[in-house]
Amino acid sequence: MNNFKRISSTLCATSILIVFGFLVRSSRSAPSADAVTTDDCVGCTQSKIQIELTGDPDGDAAAWAKANAAAEVMHAAIIAKNGATRLAALENWRGTTLAAKDSINDQDTIALHVAASKAFSADPPAPAGRTAVFQQWLTADSEIRCVGYYGTVESVTPNADGKLVVINVSPRLLSKKSGVLFTPGACVEAWQMADDGSLTNLKSIVHPKRSNFVIFND
Repeated sequence: MNNFKRISSTLCATSILIVFGFLVRSSRSAPSADAVTTDDCVGCTQSKIQIELTGDPDGDAAAWAKANAAAEVMHAAIIAKNGATRLAALENWRGTTLAAKDSINDQDTIALHVAASKAFSADPPAPAGRTAVFQQWLTADSEIRCVGYYGTVESVTPNADGKLVVINVSPRLLSKKSGVLFTPGACVEAWQMADDGSLTNLKSIVHPKRSNFVIFND
């Protein structure tokens, strides 16, 4: 009879799941062929600590104390590393990324939308209407920070000065504590795009059907 016992301890911190597997071995037993694996925890960070229990109450208690202390140290190190990564990401401006609407099938219309998206990839300055709406996330000391914009090109209409482009745009949000966040809120904007691709904002308001700026974990 194999005397191996397997104990799994799961520790959670924010959105990071760390699984520490403790393989407990009796001094009178042989190693198990199916030791703790990561198959049941895809994407988790896992470390294994092997403890030999001798049957001596004081010695076994000391072994468990050392194992728990090691787990806590590893856990704290991972939390600190992820926190530093999130803080660094807050300083990385992602620019503006727009895409054509999925409902467009006409190739000529798709080409117009792709051209408009390419023009916005130059990341033109956000208009005052947009920054006023997203102001709470644009300050350096904000817990939640806007690190860029994303959205869709809604329409492109040729005119005498080039093309009139209408877009929906939302903030790309990161939190110091919990990472990537999402809000369904958006601004709707009208821009004049010249033949050389330069952009001039004409209007920026809160989208009438997307005025709820509640925040969710992405």
